[in-house]
Amino acid sequence: DIDATEVTVTNTTTETDLYAHTIGAGELVAGEVYRLRVTGYTDNQATSGTLTMRARLGGTSLGALSFGSATGAQTDRAWWAELELVIRSTGSGGTAYGTVHGQSMMPSASQVQTATSKQIGVNTTIDNALTFTAQWATASATNVCKVETAVLQKIN
Repeated sequence: DIDATEVTVTNTTTETDLYAHTIGAGELVAGEVYRLRVTGYTDNQATSGTLTMRARLGGTSLGALSFGSATGAQTDRAWWAELELVIRSTGSGGTAYGTVHGQSMMPSASQVQTATSKQIGVNTTIDNALTFTAQWATASATNVCKVETAVLQKIN
């Protein structure tokens, strides 16, 4: 799945989908790997508060990136994030293992940020939404997080 639809999260503290894709019932197979790469940019005020990005499968968090409050107002600061998802077992009690990592060029977050890898339960017999979200800690019209591209690959 390739999505070039721009999605913007601004002036809110509500967790908002930057990317969403439904994986159909029975499509998740043990041993398969999915890789989701999402890119975009941020604008921010000087005291933006933390920007948190999360990857979710079936509503359950696979990991989060947390970019700290900016040290100064900036525009057009690039970021990227990647999810690597391994399906370990299937069925109503299936399991998936995800790792989320990425980088933001916001002034306070110019280093690679890596979330802890995590195993979750997943029911592979039903449709599952794979989402990537963003959430600002501080609502401001000058706090903008925009996704420019999202590419989901299934690796057998």
